[in-house]
Amino acid sequence: MNKIILIIEDDSSFIVELEMMLVEEGNYSFISAKNIREATAKIESNPYLIILDLRLGEDELGTQLLDEIKRRKIPFIVTTALNDKNLYNNIKNFNPCAYLIKPFDKLTLLGAIDHIKAETDSLQDDESQQGIFVKENKEHKKILFDDIVYIKAEGNYCSIFMEQKRVAIRNSIKSFTEAVPEEKFIRVHRSYLINSEYIESIDFSDNAVYLNGDKIPIGRNYKKSFKTKMLG
Repeated sequence: MNKIILIIEDDSSFIVELEMMLVEEGNYSFISAKNIREATAKIESNPYLIILDLRLGEDELGTQLLDEIKRRKIPFIVTTALNDKNLYNNIKNFNPCAYLIKPFDKLTLLGAIDHIKAETDSLQDDESQQGIFVKENKEHKKILFDDIVYIKAEGNYCSIFMEQKRVAIRNSIKSFTEAVPEEKFIRVHRSYLINSEYIESIDFSDNAVYLNGDKIPIGRNYKKSFKTKMLG
């Protein structure tokens, strides 16, 4: 699956320039926002990376988005034409992955993104060993998050579907939603929680998503947020 990069920038030509720098450098797809309102909506999709301009038109500053970006723990790169030490000192408290003064070249941007990729891969290696313990017979066995394809609510139980196995346990789907990594698992229906890494295809016209050969329904109340997250 392509990694989504959100470009928050009011200059359309610079958005295109950034996309051209990166289009052949990885499995990336791009979404963009030109103002605070658009950016706030698109941050909801939890992109892989945000490239944030600090001045959005005459009246808006990208700094207005920093609290939300930090809360969601999304890596971000600051771009600005303002060579201002005080501004930099304020921004660094939010731990940007890079602070780039315009104009900058392609290699400078790629270097910043490679640094983010290395840190993200290291974190994912740690997270790949995380999971949940479920009672099976008389033992509590660990199921890794990476091995879960989807979870289905079935009455007072939930079934955890893996590639070659199904485990039923007495638990609510709400408790699973709170326990699993939100950047990986998506609620698509009141009865289904899916691992986005196993998605094979999506048919929004049929309100269905396919994982590991299984057809999962997309609920009406979940369709809009799921579509935004997957397509921007």
